[in-house]
Amino acid sequence: PSSGKSTVGRILAGRLGMRFVDTDKMITDRIGMTISEYFALEGEEAFRDIESDVCSELQTQTGLVIATGGGIIKRKDNMRRLSHRGVVVWLDRDPSLLTPTQSRPLLRSDGDIARLYRERIESYSRYSDIRIINNGAAEEAAEEVLRHGYQ
Repeated sequence: PSSGKSTVGRILAGRLGMRFVDTDKMITDRIGMTISEYFALEGEEAFRDIESDVCSELQTQTGLVIATGGGIIKRKDNMRRLSHRGVVVWLDRDPSLLTPTQSRPLLRSDGDIARLYRERIESYSRYSDIRIINNGAAEEAAEEVLRHGYQ
C-alpha cells in the first residue's frame, strides 16, 4: 500500500491514451467484499486463485495500464501472463515511506511491510522489466517510466 501503483498507473494511462485497470478493484467487485473480509472468510490461497483468474482475463487484452497488488508476484504464472504482452514496472518505494493499512490483511503494521518487502524483493527484481525508484511524487515516477521508452 502507498507505493504509488494506482496513482502512477492512472497518470501513465492518461498520458498514453490507455485504459487503467486495478486488479484489486476487479477482485473486490467480483467477490462483493473487501480483500480483508475475503481473507478472513476464505484465506490467502483462495484470494490468490481469484487474483490468478483476473490475470488470465487481462492477458488477452491490449491497451491497458494495470496496477496489481504487491502479492501478485507470488505466482510465477501471474507474472508470465502479465509480461506476455506488456512491460512489468516495479515501483520501488522505500519501505519506511509505505503506510500500513487495515484493508490489507498482510500489511497491517510497519513490521509487516518490512518483512514482506524483504521476502518479495528478489521476485520483484526477477519479474520486472524496469525498476523505478518512487520515493517522490507520482508524476516524477510516471515521467521516469516514459523516459525508459515504454510508450
